[in-house]
Amino acid sequence: MVRVLLVIMLSVINLFSAPLLNLVKSVETATEFEIVSNSWAASDDDSKLLDIGFTFPFNNSNYTQVWVNSNGMLSFSSSTSTYSNKNIPYSAEPQSVYPYWDDLYRRGSSSITYGKLGTGASSRFIVSWNDVPHYPNNGRYKFQVVFYANGSIRFRYDSTSNTDGSSATIGVQENITNYDRHSYNS
Repeated sequence: MVRVLLVIMLSVINLFSAPLLNLVKSVETATEFEIVSNSWAASDDDSKLLDIGFTFPFNNSNYTQVWVNSNGMLSFSSSTSTYSNKNIPYSAEPQSVYPYWDDLYRRGSSSITYGKLGTGASSRFIVSWNDVPHYPNNGRYKFQVVFYANGSIRFRYDSTSNTDGSSATIGVQENITNYDRHSYNS
């Protein structure tokens, strides 16, 4: 069983503290993880600029690249590799996606994989954190974020891992005014 948070581009609604302007949140049950083969040998607290493989619309801008942080966040605005998660809105990362921002590190058999699947309107860019431990090794997490060509964003969590959010930030931030905080250290 996989737990999923699905964020879909639709219209304006009021969620939590401040509404997203361009995204709406909905939840779906059980969708399978998709396998991508590009592997990133991230070091602790590392970030890497990745090509998305198509133009991804986010907050009224179009992006072909995204910074991926080894600590479970993606940013369209900077290369930060901050390991200490913050509450959102977070002004240092104004346009960011947080599938599971926490102090994570890749070691042993863990991996961070990424890649583009599909073509045209069915294109999607996927980043997976696979059995990545929480520092200092109290739990291993498996989760995935998917960017779709239409601007949708999906989070997937493997129910066999320890992704309970107890010390993570999970959400989407279009800017410091418009964001959806699913959870912060809870």
